[in-house]
Amino acid sequence: MAIEAGNEEVRNGLLKRNISEKQIANAYNLLKRTKIKIGYYNILGLPVKDALKKDIETLKMNIKYKPTMAWSSLFTPYPKTELGEYAIKHGYFHGDFEKIPANNKISSSLEFDSKEEKHQIENLHKLFGITVNFPFLLPITKLLIKLPQNRIFTYIMFGWYGWVREVEMATLKLTPSKLLKFAKVAFKYTREN
Repeated sequence: MAIEAGNEEVRNGLLKRNISEKQIANAYNLLKRTKIKIGYYNILGLPVKDALKKDIETLKMNIKYKPTMAWSSLFTPYPKTELGEYAIKHGYFHGDFEKIPANNKISSSLEFDSKEEKHQIENLHKLFGITVNFPFLLPITKLLIKLPQNRIFTYIMFGWYGWVREVEMATLKLTPSKLLKFAKVAFKYTREN
């Protein structure tokens, strides 16, 4: 489910999702009752005032509705899109799409109220999924996002999403025999190629 933002004004105004929290809650309850695994997709670092505060709202909404997987992406402006033009018009983006860094999946292309806010949003992005699944981490996450950027947070992010996608969201459960069979096939494939 593409929730995108926990803040209703951002979700329905800027992003034009036209979905209320009540609709999100109803969908969550229906899917939970039928034992269907739930994945939420969210966008952090949107071109809005108090972006970090709104991103924390998104994190809390995900915690509230307990998905199996809570994915977050950092907003990237694209040329000739409404949000790309909005980011330029409101001073969040310089307008040179050629200068968007190649690592825009782990760092934001936007400018926020301060460098500290941008830095915290980028760190929150990396700790988002694991914090949703382990809500007791929320106070710790709020402290960790203030630390300097480091590879450990990136490893946590990729490791967590890999685990959730391949194990928690998978329709087939890994057993030791399946894991051994996979290892044999992978070994044979790498020897042949």
